[in-house]
Amino acid sequence: MALRWGIASCGVISFDFANALTILSPEHHQIVAVGARTLTSAKDFAKKFDIPSFYEGYEKLVKDDNVGKMSDFLTE
Repeated sequence: MALRWGIASCGVISFDFANALTILSPEHHQIVAVGARTLTSAKDFAKKFDIPSFYEGYEKLVKDDNVGKMSDFLTE
C-alpha cells in the first residue's frame, strides 16, 4: 500500500519535495492532497503534480482521511 502524502504549502521546498516523490514508484508514494494560503496556489500546484485534492488553508488538508502522512513546509 502506498504512503499517501499531504503537502502543506506550495513554496519552493514543497515543489522540490513533490518533484522528488514523482520519481519514486506510485506503488509506494502518492501525493493525494495539497493545502495553501490561497485556493489558486493550491489548485495550480495540484495541477502541476496531478494531485486529486487541494484546499485553501490547512484545516481541511489535515482532516482529509485520504492523507496518511503530512509534510509541513510552512516555514519556507
